[in-house]
Amino acid sequence: MTQGENIADLAGISMGYEAFMKTSQFKENKTLPLFTCSVFLPWLRPCPDDQHASEVITNIAKSDVHSPAKFRVIGPLSNLPEFCAFWYMGGGMWRDEGKRVKIW
Repeated sequence: MTQGENIADLAGISMGYEAFMKTSQFKENKTLPLFTCSVFLPWLRPCPDDQHASEVITNIAKSDVHSPAKFRVIGPLSNLPEFCAFWYMGGGMWRDEGKRVKIW
């Protein structure tokens, strides 16, 4: 039920990073890891709705076309090699290269 939105989330963050790569700072190799990571920071903020209660998560899973907020963050970002380059191996958002999804 969430597949379309999951694809859209991955496409959105991928396109955002591609746009970032067209900036003069990126092209002139003047970026700092913090600046690069700032492309990802909005995605790292949890959604404001309370999704900690198990009954809320269960209801969302049964009725919403969007994945719960936690997975909308972990899913798209953990598929981007650029994000994984800034995330330590073994962390909760690290995904092995062979398991990452690329949609184009």
